[in-house]
Amino acid sequence: MIRAVQNIDDNITLYFDAQTPYEAMTKLVYYLNVIDGRNGKNITINKTESNRFLYVIFKGKTYSTKMD
Repeated sequence: MIRAVQNIDDNITLYFDAQTPYEAMTKLVYYLNVIDGRNGKNITINKTESNRFLYVIFKGKTYSTKMD
């Protein structure tokens, strides 16, 4: 299943082959670490209070995906 992760600051969408929203976000974290050369430094996956979205803040930009 293809899942969309939106950079809500730049209005850019990234797509990941993932079964769950959490899996898509873990793939996003891996991607961000690779392009930034951080070699696996911790990026936290957060959940909104409404439990409708997962999000990551990376270098001041917010990436989000909707929970099923």
